[in-house]
Amino acid sequence: MNPREIIETMFQLMEMYPSTHTIGIETVAWQKALKFFAQEEMRKRNKWLPIRELKPDTRIKKEIRIKGLIPRFSNGTIFLKRTMKALEDELFERVKNDDLKDALAYQLQVATITPQPRIGLDQPDPFSIEAILYELGRKNSPLKPALERAISEMYVSPRWTNEQLEEAHA
Repeated sequence: MNPREIIETMFQLMEMYPSTHTIGIETVAWQKALKFFAQEEMRKRNKWLPIRELKPDTRIKKEIRIKGLIPRFSNGTIFLKRTMKALEDELFERVKNDDLKDALAYQLQVATITPQPRIGLDQPDPFSIEAILYELGRKNSPLKPALERAISEMYVSPRWTNEQLEEAHA
């Protein structure tokens, strides 16, 4: 796939699997550019993907990082679908290519991330940035116009008094 197709696929997969908590992008070579263009597309669409940079540990060879998958397979915590023949061929070294098993090995970095809880209506601090962003993201939020106005005015004049902030949220 070319970079545009990869980015489009990332958005499509997020639509299909909205509970995805991380999309990992390796931060070497052209993947750095991929992350940049993905961020540009997120700004255009006003949809934010949970991208995380995956950095190879230069002290560890790729082959050893891939062998780090062995305990996961042994413990039965990695499952392959029958349709994943190309990955299976790489894992059993039936082919010389190692891109798929390398990508799978990066999942060990992603799997260690604890997903953040979804923000709900029972948010303890309704004026936290998380709660504000949640309300802004809701399509028909009754607070959306007031929050957008308050944020745009704060951006122009960041030195608001507490009274001005309370008035904007009223």
